[in-house]
Amino acid sequence: MSDEYRSLFELAPDAITVAGLDRRHVDCNEAACLLFGYSREELLGTRVDDLVDPDALPVDPVRLERLIGGNAVYKVRSLRRKDGGTFLGEVSSRLLPDGRALAIIRELDTDRLRAAHDEALEARVSVERLESLARLAGGVAHDFNNLFTVVAAQAELAQGGVDVPASLDAILEAVARGAELTAQLLTFTRQRAEGAEAHDLHALVRESLPMLRRVLGETVPIELDLSASAPHVRASRPAFEQVLGILAKNAKDASPRGGRVTLATRDASDESVLVSICDDGLGMSPEVRAHAFEPFFTTKPRPLGRGLGLSIVLGFARRAGGNVRLLSEAGEGTTVELTLPRTDAAPAKSAPPRPAREAPRAGGRVLFAEDDDAVRRTTARILRMAGFEVVEANSGQDALDRYLEDEAFDLLLTDVVMPGMDGVELAKTLLRRRPELPIVLVSGYTADLLDRASLPARVRLVGKPFRPDELLGALSQALGQAALTL
Repeated sequence: MSDEYRSLFELAPDAITVAGLDRRHVDCNEAACLLFGYSREELLGTRVDDLVDPDALPVDPVRLERLIGGNAVYKVRSLRRKDGGTFLGEVSSRLLPDGRALAIIRELDTDRLRAAHDEALEARVSVERLESLARLAGGVAHDFNNLFTVVAAQAELAQGGVDVPASLDAILEAVARGAELTAQLLTFTRQRAEGAEAHDLHALVRESLPMLRRVLGETVPIELDLSASAPHVRASRPAFEQVLGILAKNAKDASPRGGRVTLATRDASDESVLVSICDDGLGMSPEVRAHAFEPFFTTKPRPLGRGLGLSIVLGFARRAGGNVRLLSEAGEGTTVELTLPRTDAAPAKSAPPRPAREAPRAGGRVLFAEDDDAVRRTTARILRMAGFEVVEANSGQDALDRYLEDEAFDLLLTDVVMPGMDGVELAKTLLRRRPELPIVLVSGYTADLLDRASLPARVRLVGKPFRPDELLGALSQALGQAALTL
C-alpha cells in the first residue's frame, strides 16, 4: 500500500479491517481499534467471527456468494467489542484482487434508527389516515350529491306545477335520508350527545327485540342466549339500539337465502360483559375483514350500503370503554362481539312526566339567534306562521344586545354553535338575569357543548334538521302550552 493510500487508510473516520483467506485480520486502522476496544496488536490475528455477536444470524450464503463474485456487500449486523458489549454496525465488504476481504464498519446510532423507524411508522399511519379520510369524503360527497339531485329535480318539477304533492314527498324523503346520514356521521365522529346511563343489559336486549325482528324479517329468525350474570352496563339506550340494528341489518344482508341469528350475552371477565350477534350467512374473506371497520368501506351496492355501520359500532364500544372483535370466514358466517364494562350503578328509572305550567300568554314573543341566514329566515317564517312574534339576531352577541334593549321576551330560541358567543353561553347569560326564562337550543351537533353546559333540565333541545312540528313541539313544552301546529 502506497504512503498516500496508507495515510487515507489510517485517517479514515470509519473502522477499516482487512482479513486474509483464513478470515484472520491482517490489517486495521486506528478507528477500528477504537471501535472494538482492541490495541492494534490484539486486533491483528483475531478472526472475523470474533467481532460478530454470537447471537446474531449467520452469514447469508447469497451475500457470501456475491462477495466471492467480486461484488460489494452491505449488511447491518450486531457486532461485539473486546469487553463483550454489542452494538449495531453497518458493514460494507469487498474482496480485494489478492483474495483478502476489506470491510468498512460504521457504528449505527440506535436512537436515530429508532427515531427514523418511528417517523416512518407515523408517516405510514398518516397515509392510511388520509386514505381513510379520502374514502370518507368521497362517500359523503357521493351520497349527498344523490340527495341534492333528487331535491333539485323535484323542486323544479314542483315549480312547473307537475304533480306537486309527489315532488314534495320526494323532497321530504331525500331530507330524511340526509338527516339519517348526518346522524351516522356525527355518531362516527363522536360529536353526537348520547346520554349514557346505567342499564340492565338484558332488559335493553329484550326491549330491542321487536325492532330486531322487523329488521331481520321472517326469513331470518333470532334466538336469545342471555347468560351474563349481573349485566349492568353504562351506555346510551338509543346508541345501543342503533348498534343492534346495524348488526342485525348486516346479518340480514349476509343471509339472502334466509338463516338464523343468535344474540347472546356472557361474562367476559369480572369487569366486563360480552354481547355477540352471530349469523350463519355468507361470511367475509380476509381482505374484506381487514377493511371492515373503515368508514365508507362496503361490499354492498349503493344505496343498500354506506359503509358506516361497523365504524359506528366500533365507536360506540370504545366510547363505552369497551371494544369490538370481528370473527368471520367466507362461507362460515360472521360473529361480532362487543365487550362492555360493567357498572355498579343501579339502572336509571324513567322520570315522571312534569306537569305543564300556564303559558305566559298565547303565542308569545321569541328572541331567535341563528348565524346562518337561510336557516334563520326559514325558522322565523315557521314561528310567525304559528302565531309567534319573532325578533331575529344573527349571533349570540346580537341576541344579547337585543335582549338588553327590551327584556319582554317569552322564550329564547338559539342555535348552539355560533362564532363568538355560542348558544350555551347566551343561554347562561340570560338565565343569570332571568332564571325562569324558557329556552330551546337548536343544533346539528352538540355533544362537546352540552356535556359541560350544566343547564337546567327544563331547557329543550332540537336537533337539525328538524320538521316544523318538532320545533313547535319543543317550544310548546318549554312554554307549557298545548301542542302548536301551523
